[in-house]
Amino acid sequence: MSALLQAFARFGGSLLFILLEGICLYLIVTYNQNQQLIYLNTSNRLIGAATARYDRIADYFDYGRQIEALRQENKQLRSQLDNAYYEWSQRRDTLAGDSLIQSFSYIPANIIAKTLLGRSNTFTLDKGSLQGVRQGQGVLSPNGIIGMVVSVSEHYCRVMTILHQQSLISASVRGSNYYGSLIWDGDDHHILNLDAIPKHAVIHVGDTVQTSGYSSKFPRGVIIGEVISNELNKIGDRRLVRVKLFNDLATQQTAYVVNNLMDDELQKLEDLSNE
Repeated sequence: MSALLQAFARFGGSLLFILLEGICLYLIVTYNQNQQLIYLNTSNRLIGAATARYDRIADYFDYGRQIEALRQENKQLRSQLDNAYYEWSQRRDTLAGDSLIQSFSYIPANIIAKTLLGRSNTFTLDKGSLQGVRQGQGVLSPNGIIGMVVSVSEHYCRVMTILHQQSLISASVRGSNYYGSLIWDGDDHHILNLDAIPKHAVIHVGDTVQTSGYSSKFPRGVIIGEVISNELNKIGDRRLVRVKLFNDLATQQTAYVVNNLMDDELQKLEDLSNE
Protein backbone atom coordinates (compact mmCIF):
# COMPACT_ATOMS: atom_id res chain seq x y z
CA MET A 1 0.00 0.00 0.00
CA SER A 2 2.82 2.36 0.85
CA ALA A 3 4.44 1.67 -2.52
CA LEU A 4 1.20 2.58 -4.29
CA LEU A 5 0.96 5.83 -2.32
CA GLN A 6 4.57 6.64 -3.11
CA ALA A 7 3.99 6.02 -6.81
CA PHE A 8 0.89 8.23 -6.75
CA ALA A 9 2.76 10.96 -4.92
CA ARG A 10 5.57 10.73 -7.46
CA PHE A 11 3.51 10.54 -10.65
CA GLY A 12 0.24 12.02 -9.45
CA GLY A 13 0.86 15.38 -11.09
CA SER A 14 1.52 13.81 -14.47
CA LEU A 15 -1.51 11.54 -14.19
CA LEU A 16 -3.74 14.44 -13.21
CA PHE A 17 -2.39 16.47 -16.16
CA ILE A 18 -3.11 13.61 -18.61
CA LEU A 19 -6.61 13.18 -17.15
CA LEU A 20 -7.41 16.88 -17.51
CA GLU A 21 -6.01 16.93 -21.05
CA GLY A 22 -8.25 13.99 -21.93
CA ILE A 23 -11.30 15.75 -20.48
CA CYS A 24 -10.46 18.91 -22.45
CA LEU A 25 -10.05 16.99 -25.70
CA TYR A 26 -13.35 15.20 -25.10
CA LEU A 27 -15.17 18.50 -24.51
CA ILE A 28 -13.58 20.12 -27.56
CA VAL A 29 -14.44 17.24 -29.86
CA THR A 30 -17.94 16.79 -28.44
CA TYR A 31 -19.08 20.42 -28.56
CA ASN A 32 -17.10 21.75 -31.55
CA GLN A 33 -18.26 20.51 -34.97
CA ASN A 34 -15.07 21.39 -36.85
CA GLN A 35 -12.85 19.67 -34.31
CA GLN A 36 -15.19 16.69 -34.33
CA LEU A 37 -14.79 16.32 -38.11
CA ILE A 38 -11.01 16.56 -37.81
CA TYR A 39 -11.03 13.88 -35.09
CA LEU A 40 -13.23 11.53 -37.09
CA ASN A 41 -11.17 11.90 -40.26
CA THR A 42 -7.89 11.41 -38.39
CA SER A 43 -9.13 8.41 -36.41
CA ASN A 44 -10.60 6.77 -39.50
CA ARG A 45 -7.32 7.22 -41.35
CA LEU A 46 -5.30 5.73 -38.50
CA ILE A 47 -7.70 2.83 -38.06
CA GLY A 48 -7.68 2.19 -41.82
CA ALA A 49 -3.88 2.17 -41.96
CA ALA A 50 -3.66 -0.18 -38.95
CA THR A 51 -6.28 -2.50 -40.46
CA ALA A 52 -4.49 -2.58 -43.84
CA ARG A 53 -1.19 -3.45 -42.14
CA TYR A 54 -2.87 -6.17 -40.11
CA ASP A 55 -4.45 -7.61 -43.27
CA ARG A 56 -1.06 -7.65 -45.03
CA ILE A 57 0.52 -9.47 -42.10
CA ALA A 58 -2.37 -11.96 -41.95
CA ASP A 59 -2.14 -12.54 -45.70
CA TYR A 60 1.60 -13.14 -45.45
CA PHE A 61 1.17 -15.90 -42.88
CA ASP A 62 -1.72 -17.34 -44.91
CA TYR A 63 0.21 -17.56 -48.20
CA GLY A 64 1.36 -21.12 -47.53
CA ARG A 65 -2.20 -22.37 -47.10
CA GLN A 66 -3.38 -20.45 -50.17
CA ILE A 67 -0.54 -21.83 -52.34
CA GLU A 68 -1.25 -25.40 -51.23
CA ALA A 69 -4.96 -24.91 -51.96
CA LEU A 70 -4.14 -23.64 -55.46
CA ARG A 71 -1.84 -26.60 -56.11
CA GLN A 72 -4.55 -29.04 -55.06
CA GLU A 73 -6.99 -27.21 -57.32
CA ASN A 74 -4.53 -27.39 -60.22
CA LYS A 75 -4.13 -31.11 -59.60
CA GLN A 76 -7.88 -31.60 -59.82
CA LEU A 77 -8.13 -29.46 -62.97
CA ARG A 78 -5.28 -31.35 -64.68
CA SER A 79 -7.03 -34.61 -63.84
CA GLN A 80 -10.15 -33.34 -65.64
CA LEU A 81 -8.41 -32.48 -68.91
CA ASP A 82 -9.33 -34.53 -71.95
CA ASN A 83 -5.85 -36.02 -72.21
CA ALA A 84 -6.18 -37.47 -68.69
CA TYR A 85 -8.95 -39.85 -69.77
CA TYR A 86 -9.12 -43.03 -71.80
CA GLU A 87 -12.12 -43.83 -73.99
CA TRP A 88 -12.91 -47.50 -73.46
CA SER A 89 -16.23 -47.94 -75.26
CA GLN A 90 -16.48 -48.80 -78.94
CA ARG A 91 -18.46 -46.23 -80.89
CA ARG A 92 -21.20 -47.59 -83.12
CA ASP A 93 -24.19 -45.97 -84.78
CA THR A 94 -25.55 -44.67 -81.50
CA LEU A 95 -23.92 -42.13 -79.22
CA ALA A 96 -21.55 -43.53 -76.64
CA GLY A 97 -22.57 -43.09 -73.06
CA ASP A 98 -20.18 -42.45 -70.21
CA SER A 99 -17.23 -43.96 -72.03
CA LEU A 100 -14.34 -42.11 -70.39
CA ILE A 101 -12.34 -43.49 -67.51
CA GLN A 102 -9.59 -41.75 -65.61
CA SER A 103 -6.22 -42.51 -67.13
CA PHE A 104 -3.89 -40.00 -65.43
CA SER A 105 -3.78 -38.40 -62.01
CA TYR A 106 -1.24 -35.98 -60.55
CA ILE A 107 0.78 -35.74 -57.35
CA PRO A 108 1.77 -32.15 -56.43
CA ALA A 109 5.27 -31.69 -55.06
CA ASN A 110 7.82 -29.03 -54.14
CA ILE A 111 11.26 -28.85 -55.72
CA ILE A 112 13.66 -28.85 -52.77
CA ALA A 113 17.01 -29.25 -54.56
CA LYS A 114 18.43 -28.62 -58.04
CA THR A 115 21.58 -29.32 -59.97
CA LEU A 116 21.73 -27.18 -63.10
CA LEU A 117 25.42 -27.46 -63.90
CA GLY A 118 27.00 -29.63 -66.56
CA ARG A 119 25.07 -32.14 -68.66
CA SER A 120 23.46 -34.28 -65.95
CA ASN A 121 20.91 -32.00 -64.33
CA THR A 122 18.50 -33.35 -61.72
CA PHE A 123 15.83 -32.13 -59.30
CA THR A 124 14.80 -33.49 -55.91
CA LEU A 125 11.11 -33.44 -54.96
CA ASP A 126 9.56 -33.72 -51.49
CA LYS A 127 7.27 -36.61 -52.44
CA GLY A 128 8.15 -40.31 -52.42
CA SER A 129 6.74 -43.81 -52.42
CA LEU A 130 4.47 -43.08 -49.46
CA GLN A 131 2.67 -40.54 -51.64
CA GLY A 132 2.46 -42.88 -54.64
CA VAL A 133 5.57 -41.81 -56.57
CA ARG A 134 7.25 -44.57 -58.61
CA GLN A 135 10.37 -44.81 -60.71
CA GLY A 136 9.80 -43.98 -64.37
CA GLN A 137 6.92 -41.54 -63.86
CA GLY A 138 6.88 -38.27 -65.78
CA VAL A 139 7.07 -34.90 -64.04
CA LEU A 140 5.34 -31.72 -65.22
CA SER A 141 5.67 -28.07 -64.31
CA PRO A 142 2.79 -25.57 -64.45
CA ASN A 143 4.14 -24.41 -67.86
CA GLY A 144 5.52 -27.55 -69.46
CA ILE A 145 7.53 -30.63 -68.56
CA ILE A 146 10.41 -31.18 -66.16
CA GLY A 147 11.58 -34.74 -66.73
CA MET A 148 11.27 -38.27 -65.35
CA VAL A 149 11.58 -39.87 -61.91
CA VAL A 150 14.73 -42.01 -61.74
CA SER A 151 14.93 -42.94 -58.04
CA VAL A 152 12.48 -42.96 -55.13
CA SER A 153 12.68 -43.14 -51.34
CA GLU A 154 9.79 -43.07 -48.88
CA HIS A 155 9.57 -39.27 -48.72
CA TYR A 156 11.61 -38.00 -51.68
CA CYS A 157 12.36 -38.70 -55.32
CA ARG A 158 15.09 -37.76 -57.79
CA VAL A 159 14.09 -36.44 -61.23
CA MET A 160 16.21 -36.55 -64.37
CA THR A 161 15.32 -33.27 -66.05
CA ILE A 162 14.98 -32.69 -69.78
CA LEU A 163 18.33 -30.89 -69.45
CA HIS A 164 20.13 -34.22 -69.04
CA GLN A 165 22.34 -36.01 -71.54
CA GLN A 166 20.28 -39.20 -71.23
CA SER A 167 16.85 -37.58 -71.46
CA LEU A 168 14.60 -38.53 -74.40
CA ILE A 169 11.09 -37.06 -74.50
CA SER A 170 8.66 -38.17 -77.19
CA ALA A 171 7.22 -34.97 -78.69
CA SER A 172 5.25 -33.88 -81.74
CA VAL A 173 4.44 -30.69 -83.61
CA ARG A 174 0.87 -29.62 -82.89
CA GLY A 175 -1.38 -29.88 -85.92
CA SER A 176 0.74 -32.55 -87.62
CA ASN A 177 1.46 -36.25 -87.28
CA TYR A 178 5.23 -35.81 -87.14
CA TYR A 179 6.95 -36.70 -83.91
CA GLY A 180 10.43 -37.34 -82.63
CA SER A 181 12.61 -37.19 -79.53
CA LEU A 182 13.45 -34.01 -77.66
CA ILE A 183 17.17 -34.02 -76.89
CA TRP A 184 19.32 -31.45 -75.11
CA ASP A 185 22.69 -30.80 -76.71
CA GLY A 186 24.22 -29.46 -73.49
CA ASP A 187 24.41 -25.85 -74.64
CA ASP A 188 21.50 -23.47 -73.96
CA HIS A 189 19.22 -24.34 -71.00
CA HIS A 190 16.24 -23.00 -72.92
CA ILE A 191 16.75 -24.76 -76.28
CA LEU A 192 16.25 -28.43 -77.18
CA ASN A 193 16.44 -30.33 -80.48
CA LEU A 194 13.48 -32.25 -81.88
CA ASP A 195 15.16 -35.18 -83.58
CA ALA A 196 13.94 -37.67 -86.24
CA ILE A 197 11.64 -35.28 -88.11
CA PRO A 198 11.70 -36.24 -91.84
CA LYS A 199 12.86 -33.68 -94.37
CA HIS A 200 9.52 -33.60 -96.20
CA ALA A 201 7.67 -32.56 -93.02
CA VAL A 202 6.01 -29.14 -93.17
CA ILE A 203 7.20 -27.35 -90.03
CA HIS A 204 6.99 -23.60 -89.42
CA VAL A 205 8.77 -21.31 -86.99
CA GLY A 206 6.34 -20.57 -84.18
CA ASP A 207 4.65 -23.99 -84.26
CA THR A 208 3.86 -25.44 -80.83
CA VAL A 209 5.67 -28.58 -79.70
CA GLN A 210 3.82 -30.90 -77.31
CA THR A 211 4.01 -34.37 -75.84
CA SER A 212 3.15 -36.94 -78.48
CA GLY A 213 1.18 -39.38 -76.33
CA TYR A 214 3.37 -42.26 -77.57
CA SER A 215 4.85 -42.65 -74.10
CA SER A 216 3.06 -43.80 -70.96
CA LYS A 217 4.92 -41.16 -68.94
CA PHE A 218 2.95 -38.15 -70.19
CA PRO A 219 -0.55 -37.60 -71.55
CA ARG A 220 -0.86 -36.34 -75.10
CA GLY A 221 -0.91 -32.60 -75.76
CA VAL A 222 1.12 -31.18 -72.84
CA ILE A 223 2.78 -28.09 -74.30
CA ILE A 224 6.58 -27.99 -74.21
CA GLY A 225 7.79 -25.10 -76.36
CA GLU A 226 7.78 -23.53 -79.79
CA VAL A 227 9.83 -24.02 -82.94
CA ILE A 228 12.43 -21.28 -83.35
CA SER A 229 14.36 -22.74 -86.31
CA ASN A 230 13.82 -25.47 -88.88
CA GLU A 231 16.59 -26.49 -91.23
CA LEU A 232 17.54 -29.47 -93.31
CA ASN A 233 20.27 -31.53 -91.73
CA LYS A 234 23.36 -31.66 -93.92
CA ILE A 235 23.74 -35.35 -93.11
CA GLY A 236 20.86 -37.74 -93.69
CA ASP A 237 17.24 -37.07 -94.59
CA ARG A 238 16.11 -35.42 -91.37
CA ARG A 239 15.32 -31.89 -90.29
CA LEU A 240 17.11 -30.03 -87.51
CA VAL A 241 14.25 -28.53 -85.48
CA ARG A 242 15.18 -26.27 -82.58
CA VAL A 243 12.61 -25.82 -79.80
CA LYS A 244 12.53 -23.07 -77.18
CA LEU A 245 11.01 -24.23 -73.89
CA PHE A 246 8.00 -22.41 -72.48
CA ASN A 247 9.18 -22.98 -68.90
CA ASP A 248 12.45 -21.98 -67.28
CA LEU A 249 13.67 -24.85 -65.11
CA ALA A 250 15.95 -22.54 -63.16
CA THR A 251 12.94 -20.70 -61.70
CA GLN A 252 10.62 -23.68 -61.12
CA GLN A 253 9.58 -24.29 -57.51
CA THR A 254 6.65 -26.70 -57.86
CA ALA A 255 6.01 -29.84 -59.88
CA TYR A 256 3.37 -32.46 -60.64
CA VAL A 257 4.29 -36.14 -60.79
CA VAL A 258 2.24 -37.89 -63.49
CA ASN A 259 0.55 -41.08 -62.32
CA ASN A 260 -0.56 -43.26 -65.23
CA LEU A 261 -3.42 -45.27 -63.75
CA MET A 262 -3.07 -47.86 -66.52
CA ASP A 263 0.65 -48.32 -66.16
CA ASP A 264 0.33 -51.75 -64.50
CA GLU A 265 -1.77 -53.03 -67.39
CA LEU A 266 0.72 -51.66 -69.92
CA GLN A 267 3.56 -53.34 -68.03
CA LYS A 268 1.73 -56.68 -68.08
CA LEU A 269 1.29 -56.29 -71.83
CA GLU A 270 5.00 -55.58 -72.21
CA ASP A 271 5.88 -58.63 -70.13
CA LEU A 272 3.65 -60.83 -72.29
CA SER A 273 5.32 -59.47 -75.42
CA ASN A 274 8.75 -60.37 -74.06
CA GLU A 275 7.85 -63.95 -73.22
